Amino acid sequence: MECGSLIAVRVEPPIGVIFNRNVFAVARDGKVLWQIAESPHGTEADKPYVVIFRDKDEGLIAANWNGVDYLVNLECGGISTKAFNK
Repeated sequence: MECGSLIAVRVEPPIGVIFNRNVFAVARDGKVLWQIAESPHGTEADKPYVVIFRDKDEGLIAANWNGVDYLVNLECGGISTKAFNK
């Protein structure tokens, strides 16, 4: 998904593999710019991001299965809580 000068990519972890930092920003030349921060919410060890989408006003949103949407800092991959959906 294009986000200005970078491309945001979500990787689907294989079943049984814990990989919670599964969103990356990639430059157009293929260089990995950052890897997303892990969600601090939830009690389960396995909590990868399940969807990323563009918010027309705020930028990139990453959501995980525990019902939290995060606003992603496009400069560094840091996250801040946007909404609790459960």
